[in-house]
Amino acid sequence: MTELKETEPKKIESLEELKRSKYFQQAGTPEAEKEISNRFTSVFDRIRHSAIADKVLLMFLYFKDPNTSKAKKLIIGAGLLYFITPLDFIPDTIPVLGLLDDIGILSMIASYMIDELSAYKDYILSKKPAGKSEQKNKQEPNP
Repeated sequence: MTELKETEPKKIESLEELKRSKYFQQAGTPEAEKEISNRFTSVFDRIRHSAIADKVLLMFLYFKDPNTSKAKKLIIGAGLLYFITPLDFIPDTIPVLGLLDDIGILSMIASYMIDELSAYKDYILSKKPAGKSEQKNKQEPNP
């Protein structure tokens, strides 16, 4: 993907500001989807042990799901683009502080989409095959 159009990084403090941002404008493009897919894992490693890591991973999976609506993909995609872009309001090159604005944006999206993400998590878990111990418990006992 060509880099996001370079403009002065602007602090995004609301969902409405995110929807007016360059990240939202580019989130629906095939190039953005490819860039998110290619860079997510390496950037995610930096927050893997944070309190929001599970929600960010769930947002990524929801974004990649072909059944997710375009409107939801745009919102999540904008947040994920902000997350993977190193030069945003607080550059990611600044240790710890550089991720705070990214986590703020992703937390805002997770709060906005809490019902959809909870339902999606339940859906994913319902598709997961039972573990060996669960399968043993489901077998009928011997008479």
